[in-house]
Amino acid sequence: MTNNQLFDGIALFVQVVKSSGFGAAAQAMGHSNSYVSKEIVKLENRLGVRLLNRTTRSISLTPEGKSYYQECLQLISDAEQAVAHITQSTVEPKGTLKISCPVWFGKHYLKDVFSAYLTRYPDVVIDLDMSDKAIDVIGDGYDLVIRASAKLDESSLICKRIYSSRICTVASPEYIAKHGRPMHPTELSSHHCFCYSNLKKSNIWDYMDKAGNQTSVDVHQRIRSNNTEVTGVSV
Repeated sequence: MTNNQLFDGIALFVQVVKSSGFGAAAQAMGHSNSYVSKEIVKLENRLGVRLLNRTTRSISLTPEGKSYYQECLQLISDAEQAVAHITQSTVEPKGTLKISCPVWFGKHYLKDVFSAYLTRYPDVVIDLDMSDKAIDVIGDGYDLVIRASAKLDESSLICKRIYSSRICTVASPEYIAKHGRPMHPTELSSHHCFCYSNLKKSNIWDYMDKAGNQTSVDVHQRIRSNNTEVTGVSV
């Protein structure tokens, strides 16, 4: 690859991934579908790898494409910052910001944040998916994903904690009156438990006593749900 071809196709490739397709990317960048398709093929040929899996209805990143996409995002960000530095101006955000966040978190914490952000950056459109389900951040084309988790999987993505909360085991007075009050976590295996199905092991509840001793309990899953706001269910 010659130096004058080094950055050819990078901006188009990033736009195709963000737009989730060649047609939307072509429209966003003012090109024809065929031009965008040909430029991506040229880029893949120069790199010697396939970056995108294509079907008649959708595209998805290959493992090599996911890695290359992250590097391209950084390159574009660095280039924009370099231009801003030289021209002594700031690069104002514009375009669509695709976000996914849990239902409860979006309802209770993000409304004012989104309102302030959109007021500050009038050229930005927020595409918001409120869901607790597990997603493919790169493959699904998200710019920002918020998730609640005790532990994150190993990933090359940039992660930052924005909120912390305690997890408590609770029961209604009516349930206690009917089934009795467990005095130790291990007794939960014989009780009716509400489990969060988006966790890999929703039936395993972990506890730690004041001395630091850990206990894992395989609870009885009477109800499983992918939404933490399900309430008013009597068992």
